[in-house]
Amino acid sequence: MKFTRSQLCLSSIVFSFFFFAEGCTTKQDPSDSSISFNKAIPKSSIDFSRMSQGDEIPGRYILLFEDPTLAIESTNETLTYEQAIDKAAESAKQIIFENNLKNARIELAFGSILNGCVLSGVSKTELKQLEASKRIKMIESDKVIALKPMAAKQSSAGFEYVPWGVQRVGGSRNGIGKTAWVFDTGVDLTHKDLTIDQTLAKNFVDDGSDTQDYFGHGTHVAGIIAAKKNNSGVVGVAAGAKIVPIRILDFAGNGAVSWAIAGVNYVGSKAKKGDVANMSLVGPPSKCLDCAVSRAAAKGIKFVLAAGNTTEDANLFSPARVNGPNIYTISACDITDGLAWFSNYGNPPIDFAAPGFDILSTYLNGGYATISGTSMAAPHVAGILLFGPVKASGTVSNDADGTPDKIAHR
Repeated sequence: MKFTRSQLCLSSIVFSFFFFAEGCTTKQDPSDSSISFNKAIPKSSIDFSRMSQGDEIPGRYILLFEDPTLAIESTNETLTYEQAIDKAAESAKQIIFENNLKNARIELAFGSILNGCVLSGVSKTELKQLEASKRIKMIESDKVIALKPMAAKQSSAGFEYVPWGVQRVGGSRNGIGKTAWVFDTGVDLTHKDLTIDQTLAKNFVDDGSDTQDYFGHGTHVAGIIAAKKNNSGVVGVAAGAKIVPIRILDFAGNGAVSWAIAGVNYVGSKAKKGDVANMSLVGPPSKCLDCAVSRAAAKGIKFVLAAGNTTEDANLFSPARVNGPNIYTISACDITDGLAWFSNYGNPPIDFAAPGFDILSTYLNGGYATISGTSMAAPHVAGILLFGPVKASGTVSNDADGTPDKIAHR
């Protein structure tokens, strides 16, 4: 199946570049009125059906700006998020003009946390030209982030139940007034067990504003963090905390590294110090994504990262491999405190283990399901962090790296 998505731009402004006369190679002045500022984002597509985790998306590149005339660090204290994006997009337009990129399109612009853009339609020859530019600090191929299909055992709501994972990390507390940002497939917006902030929610998957979950993963993660105490269903670690969906994965669990960067850039601008951001996803190594997470965390936002489910060293993946203040990479343990058989390992970057095997939480259509993964472990720690530092209660057995991970506890 071919998955078609609409072209993205954080400020909802995309610039179309036209070259007059067939075969004309003359550079066009970026101030020319024919370069449109189109509020209606043109459609583009990424055919994920022919790609898998870590594959390069053909012709699509992430650029970070070096030249001080293109950067916004000196002024972004006074710029809104939207203004910073517009300024970065203007700089991207300048890059296209100066390098005479005939078919390039601005897919995304980054302002605030990172200064850069994502271009599509760039040839290999043009890529070499960009790599030689002193105006550009870093270029990476945009790559696929893909969740594996989930084995979800669905169940119906009954009397309120505290899942074993929530009990293992110290139980549930009242999370009302706290905020967790969930980078994922979206969240079931009408689930009675969740409190959703749709005013700050953001969709980077297509040109719409829909942050509804059509896959189930994001809803499950959200419930582990913040399912309400309401006498039915399940209870989260920070019961009743506000969930802000950041949709960076599509209805099949597929996405791009650039979508994750765009999400981090947004949250880094909008979140408050002390808020928690959960990233239950693992992608290919990306210095650009790592940098975005580090910079956003430096603003006092606590980032919780899943270690991954491929029984490999977590240092092989982004953003799991990121270390630094306010950044926590989480492996998964089972009900016997053993390292879950699927969990990635490595010290560093792993900071704690948390329950990630047979975890019951919220699911699609107002339902509930049991799923396993480090994706389920990370939100346990996200819930703890909403109240303060993470403590430890014991260590896992059978840790593949020989250094048993501490099990997270409030």
